[in-house]
Amino acid sequence: MKGPGSIPVGFARRKLAFAYRPKRVRDVFSPDQLRQLALLCDICDVAPLESFEDSRAADILSDVEILVTGWGCPRIDRAVLKFAPRLQMIPPAAGTVKSFVAPEVSEAGIVVTNAASANAIPVAEFSLAAILFANKKVLGFAEL
Repeated sequence: MKGPGSIPVGFARRKLAFAYRPKRVRDVFSPDQLRQLALLCDICDVAPLESFEDSRAADILSDVEILVTGWGCPRIDRAVLKFAPRLQMIPPAAGTVKSFVAPEVSEAGIVVTNAASANAIPVAEFSLAAILFANKKVLGFAEL
């Protein structure tokens, strides 16, 4: 049974962690969005992992089932998978995962998503705006 904003009975909470540049936290998730995620998952630590090579990362990776990635995520390869035996899903909070997710991740049966199509139009709009700004020398006016 469930009501508005409630969790279904028998719902299994997954352990979730983040891996991207910490200075990007405000750009990726608002405090309200983090609260909503915490309703669905046990967040191991709201501070994102910057590296997979320290004791904090080893502790978090040993339990994590969902690793939310983004800009600045360290490479996820066979060596990292050894420390993440429960990892089931890697959803990025950015467009593509090509630069940091090795092929062996998918071969291990871990679900890897991407948001490339969701980012396509905003990236194209930004690119056009940057071209127009450069052509009109808008950034030079920012110094006035």
